[in-house]
Amino acid sequence: MSSMRPTPQRLSQRMAARLNRGDDLAAYRTVLRTRSYRREAAAQGLERLGEWAYTIGMVVLAYGLTGSAAAVALLVLAHVVPRLQFVLAGQPLRLQHPQRVLRYACLARVPLVVVFLAVGSRADIAWAALVALALGLLAALSDAARGQLLQGLVERKQLATVNMLTGRIEQACLLVGALVAAVLLLAWGTVATFVAAAGLLLGAAALRLGPDPAAAGANRPQEGLPRASAWRVLRNDRTQRMLLTGLIAGAVLAMSLRVLLIDVVVSRHGYSEALYAGLLAVVGVGALAGPIPIARLLGKAPAPFAALALVLALAGGVALLSLADVFILVAPLLFLSGLLAITNDLVTTTVMRRLARPELASATFALLGAAVVVGQVVALVAVLGLTPWLEATEVLLLASAGCALAAALVWSRGPTNPAPLRATRRTTEQR
Repeated sequence: MSSMRPTPQRLSQRMAARLNRGDDLAAYRTVLRTRSYRREAAAQGLERLGEWAYTIGMVVLAYGLTGSAAAVALLVLAHVVPRLQFVLAGQPLRLQHPQRVLRYACLARVPLVVVFLAVGSRADIAWAALVALALGLLAALSDAARGQLLQGLVERKQLATVNMLTGRIEQACLLVGALVAAVLLLAWGTVATFVAAAGLLLGAAALRLGPDPAAAGANRPQEGLPRASAWRVLRNDRTQRMLLTGLIAGAVLAMSLRVLLIDVVVSRHGYSEALYAGLLAVVGVGALAGPIPIARLLGKAPAPFAALALVLALAGGVALLSLADVFILVAPLLFLSGLLAITNDLVTTTVMRRLARPELASATFALLGAAVVVGQVVALVAVLGLTPWLEATEVLLLASAGCALAAALVWSRGPTNPAPLRATRRTTEQR
């Protein structure tokens, strides 16, 4: 029996144990002892800080000059669209020198940041969108190269820890990058955020100087997303369909909030654009705090029901934020949104990875990344189409209602895996 594929019940128990443990700091320290990975983790942090600096500057500059949330959505959409092509590609890039690609992708974005500032300052949205598209293409290329490089820096058994640590770096960069952008906007204006972004990208490129690592897996490409295999993942397991719907809904709500929050802050409450960046930092605080306390509260819930509850709670928080007339409620609701969003991501990705059949594992993993980008693109297209006729708060309310309804409809269609997120102690001991 030990050689048989574990049951969903056992898989959910293991997932819950991982959620309740939180971050494995000892495993992080072990991975960080590798010098080449330590340099890459530092470079990734600087690169992500630079990306947050110029994307926040992009949003503030576009909104300040046009007063239009649609213009903001267009620029962010141009930046995100290249990622969609990369994650949906059936065959991933096979890079001979991924570290060199990472270095040049950072360097190439430095002049583009300056160009964006020049064309954006003239309110030339068409040219600004073109530059944002080029920036997004280089960012997507950098992500693909990093995924391939990391497989050569650490052992295969350490990749799960590296993925977790990478996620924590991303969340920390949201917090730090938004705080830095808020201070720069408040003290010196939008130009300072673009200058800081250029400096951070140069720093990331400098950390990647030197030859590519000669590890055995350095040239092993990332797994792609075969369309037939991806369809089999969705067709064969309604539990995974529900979890994937929750992941897409979370991405829709997060991106809608990111794009429309500046209009809520400036137009509805009358504050400066710098506060927009500060409030994004509050979301980052919630993301860093998120997985540990929520997992325990949902300890005995079936996994699909837990995903539904998280989506409904996240949608309710965003809806309350759109309806709040008192500004003092905005920061707590944003903290709650960050907390619920990261927990939704963690629950979904962990359960789906555990439930994946061996022959469909690579398709399932690729599907998780594709779901997030698809949700982001759906949100941006919706914002772009609705904001000319509706207020930002009304669009947020519609997004919340649509995501909640979609999750409820998928959950209600037929039986799903009833396994709880956490088993009792007695059941665990029987294993």
